[in-house]
Amino acid sequence: MLHITPDDSRAEHARELLRALKVELAERYGERVAFRRKGRDGEDPFAMFVVAWFGEQAVGCGALQALGPGLAQIKHLYVRPSHRNRGIGRELLATLERHARRLGYRTLRLATGNLQPEAVAFYKSAGYQPIPPFGKYRRRKRSLCFEKTLPESE
Repeated sequence: MLHITPDDSRAEHARELLRALKVELAERYGERVAFRRKGRDGEDPFAMFVVAWFGEQAVGCGALQALGPGLAQIKHLYVRPSHRNRGIGRELLATLERHARRLGYRTLRLATGNLQPEAVAFYKSAGYQPIPPFGKYRRRKRSLCFEKTLPESE
């Protein structure tokens, strides 16, 4: 019943997932969360955006955003609480990693927060190693950053 498809982050079902992620992060951190998702001329800012569907319901999402040659960031990896602990997050991450390889990215980075121990454990279990904060995360005290070098083939 689970299928993951490339999508447009501006689609209503994608925007609803991203709103739910923002609400959850705001509740956890006690502050408003803002995502900058605008590309040039209104285009989708991501190299790849995917949605996980359970039947007809959009239950999760994730994105790849280019950082430089061969380097991309995993962004907005989210699964609705009602569908967690079913392997959906792992499938989303694996799907994004496959797309990253296909698009020529060999190194993936991501950031999460210090109040998300389950996310930290998840990323470490998927082979992501802690790195110093990068980019805008250098200024954010709560950010924890990770990196993974993708194998040449699966």
